[in-house]
Amino acid sequence: MGCLKCGRDLEEGQIFCHSCLESMAKCPVKPGTPISLPKPREQAPQRKPSRMKLPLSPEEQVKRLRRRCRWLSAVVAVLLVGYLTLGLFFLRYARQARKPQRGQNYSTMETTSDTTAGG
Repeated sequence: MGCLKCGRDLEEGQIFCHSCLESMAKCPVKPGTPISLPKPREQAPQRKPSRMKLPLSPEEQVKRLRRRCRWLSAVVAVLLVGYLTLGLFFLRYARQARKPQRGQNYSTMETTSDTTAGG
């Protein structure tokens, strides 16, 4: 049988090992206080299976890499189309800002006095 606190092997008839008894003597409990003892180690619940992934075969690694490359290519294509669309929109807006208003057939630039004097 093992110690109920630490699990060390004990002789027949003992419940706690010597070192555990010494540590418990530092914090005495009043007689008659209800105490809950831990379950024996043999009845410990089964551990859940580890979530660690097993190493993948080379074929699985290639499949994953191809899937990631396709996903990344799609994201890059969408971003590229978005940037081109925004760029064309701003170019068109800039061209419209430079165009003269409708019905304006003349330049608003002032002429110099040399050309108007007829020289």
